[in-house]
Amino acid sequence: MVDGPPVLRWTKVRGADYYNVQLLLDGRKLLSAWPGKPRFELERTWRYSGDRFRLKPGRRYRWMVWPGRGKRSRSD
Repeated sequence: MVDGPPVLRWTKVRGADYYNVQLLLDGRKLLSAWPGKPRFELERTWRYSGDRFRLKPGRRYRWMVWPGRGKRSRSD
C-alpha cells in the first residue's frame, strides 16, 4: 500500500534549467508540469485542461520527462 502520492525522480541533466514532466493514461495526457529540479511530487488530486484527476489503483500510468534550457516562457 502506498502512503501518499508518488514522487517522480530522474537523473539530473547537465545544463537543464527546468524539466517538462507529462503523465499519461492510455495515451491521454493528464498532467504537464515544469519543475526546476529532477523530481516532481504528485498531489492527491490535480487539474489539467479544466478536468480534475487522481491516480486510480490498478491502472498503469506512463510518465515522460524532457530537459529544458533558457527561459521557460520560450517553451510554452
